[in-house]
Amino acid sequence: MASSNGSTITPKSAVNIMLVIAIIGACITCTAFVWSQIGTSQAHCANADIHHNTASLNADYAQKIVVDAKFEEVLRRLDRIETKLDRLQ
Repeated sequence: MASSNGSTITPKSAVNIMLVIAIIGACITCTAFVWSQIGTSQAHCANADIHHNTASLNADYAQKIVVDAKFEEVLRRLDRIETKLDRLQ
């Protein structure tokens, strides 16, 4: 295939040009993907609604009345066990 200025494009050089374009496109795609993932990660870490300490999670999701009742039951059982041990001595 000859152009008007006398230069020629051989089939081999046409394949090389397509290969270079494909590699550049793949690099741009990979860069865009990594950039997107970095942005998503930074947005996730900056979201204060996601990261909570244990005390606030316990206060939000464990009903204080239920927890206190179970704790009182454990203390009552412990008192009974201590009383029985005292009788054995």
